[in-house]
Amino acid sequence: MTSDENTNVTGSPVPPDKAPRGDGGNTGSAPSERQPEAPVYRIRPAYLRPDAAPGHAYRRPGGNGTVRSYQQPAPKEQPAPPAPAVKERPAPPPEARPAPPRGDSATEFKGLEFSGAPAAPLKPSAPPANAGTRAPSATAAARTAEARTAPRRDPYAERELPKPVRPTANGRDTKKQRRGLAGFFASFLPWSGDSAGEGLRKIVMDFSALVVVACFVYFVNNYIDHREQQMVRAEIQSMQSVEADNASILEQQWLGIKAKYPDVEFPEGMNIRYANLYAKNQEFCGWITIPGTQVDYAVMHHPADEGSEEEDYYLHHDMEGSYSRYGEIYLDGSNTGSSLDRNNVIYGHNMTDGMLFAALEKYYTVDGYAQIPVIQYNTLYADYYFKVYAAFITNGYSTGDNDYLFNYVTTDFPSDENFEKFIAAIDERKLYDTGVDINVNDKLLTLSTCSYEISGGVMGRLAVIGRLVREGESTSVDTSRATVNPNPRYPQVWYDEHNMSNPYYNADRWTVYS
Repeated sequence: MTSDENTNVTGSPVPPDKAPRGDGGNTGSAPSERQPEAPVYRIRPAYLRPDAAPGHAYRRPGGNGTVRSYQQPAPKEQPAPPAPAVKERPAPPPEARPAPPRGDSATEFKGLEFSGAPAAPLKPSAPPANAGTRAPSATAAARTAEARTAPRRDPYAERELPKPVRPTANGRDTKKQRRGLAGFFASFLPWSGDSAGEGLRKIVMDFSALVVVACFVYFVNNYIDHREQQMVRAEIQSMQSVEADNASILEQQWLGIKAKYPDVEFPEGMNIRYANLYAKNQEFCGWITIPGTQVDYAVMHHPADEGSEEEDYYLHHDMEGSYSRYGEIYLDGSNTGSSLDRNNVIYGHNMTDGMLFAALEKYYTVDGYAQIPVIQYNTLYADYYFKVYAAFITNGYSTGDNDYLFNYVTTDFPSDENFEKFIAAIDERKLYDTGVDINVNDKLLTLSTCSYEISGGVMGRLAVIGRLVREGESTSVDTSRATVNPNPRYPQVWYDEHNMSNPYYNADRWTVYS
């Protein structure tokens, strides 16, 4: 059998007694009879079958043109290692790869002789993808095959996580110590056994929670107070009676009022409109209204000596005598209340929710004044109207103006000359000139509240001065005559807060004795 007749050997293992023989097995003597033909095997070139399964028998050409049978040893079983990160070997450039042999298998193995019948030539096949590279060893091939066929393993599935270490105190588990009520408080309060960072975290968390709760309570409380005050004011307003024009009907109304309140002694000649309010509290002395604003309140009067604690009783008490941060609108204790004095001073809080005297802030500007140039103040006996003469900012304590306090709440003056000097001191301080005049025979209405223009309302005061409408004078006001004061006099604290020098530092200081 020539090499042309046996081109490839492939397939199944060869029995030892049927091993084919070539020229190397000839003894040199002619055989007496024709030898039986051995089975024909085809051999595939090594580059066509680089990966042989473990334990597979195959043949490859040996030396001297003979065919030898080899058994690839089975790899030893080894424990599967953890799947390493496989690095792909870069493929060599095309020019470095050997060109695959072409032609039939007889040409590929020219010069080899095999025994047996000739076999049909194999069809040329394309080289594998890894042609030209070194064939992997049996062990590497086995590992690669096992890695490809084995199911993927989650590297974290069997990983044992470390158990959390509980903080201990004195060698004991603090979690066991913190059961029950103590454990509840230890969850948010600094506790023994806490680290410095944990203790600081709890302190910050507790402080923040307290601030949030305090703000919530503050706003809820303010809202409730505001709603209650609105209802109280509405109830007080509804207590005003309608005064009849007919004298006989009016007399019948008084009989009904006195029968309703038999224990109350009503002043002679008082307006029946306020009879119910007076019966509720005999310190009720009048009613103040600024049209177009929320100022529409009862006025209380608690007679007291100047400077006494009782002087500002209604600053923090309501009409029923209960404590209230709103208080009431009230007349100065040195005023008579039953009639008009030369200067009638009325106080009220400047509430941030817009109630009481908060509307007086409109008088900061000329435009605000133009909307409300007239104020109505009614006593128990008569109704009065006042034209706004001036509005100014001053200090509430002498420390705010170089130990000087402009006493604009003086209710009486020792002389007309002193009254004129008082008006001149107001003219220095007024924010604008309304065009309304004042003489020594006029009576004034002074509305006083806190001013947040100075020291957040603690030191500052806002005063609005009104002049009583004279007999026969119209209540209408020509607001177009109002002009801004270019340089009003402020207290020293105002200049300090605005980083300005005080041009009135050496100016005259009015007092009731000057």
